[in-house]
Amino acid sequence: MLDTDNAIVQLCMEAESYRVEGDLDRARAILRQAWEDASTPWERAVAAHYVADVQPLPAGAHHWHRTAMDEARLAEAEDADSVLELWPSLHLAFAGSLEGVGSPERAAESYRDALEAARALGEAGEGYARAAEDGLRRVGDD
Repeated sequence: MLDTDNAIVQLCMEAESYRVEGDLDRARAILRQAWEDASTPWERAVAAHYVADVQPLPAGAHHWHRTAMDEARLAEAEDADSVLELWPSLHLAFAGSLEGVGSPERAAESYRDALEAARALGEAGEGYARAAEDGLRRVGDD
């Protein structure tokens, strides 16, 4: 789905491996570089999406997920197809961050957006659709 030849994506993947290993400081440093190097709205959306995952507090994660969504909208305005495959993941992450900051009603709205975006991908979006449905059940909006 992501262009693995893109330097920002490569930095995010490297950071993700450190995050999974538990080295959050190293992951944060790499993601800081990815954010600083990102030169397009699409790259900033991807970088912010990953930066959110290494935030220590729910409010920080929510800020970065919101930033990712804002940048994705800018990218979409330039090229609607550029973020088509990103939307389900972005909406799911944003919905989760809304849950984290205590806004289940808004989270339900974002889970519905994730479900719609996932369905637009057809079979490729099935996993995202299931996650969105799970989120809707969790916030009591199924």
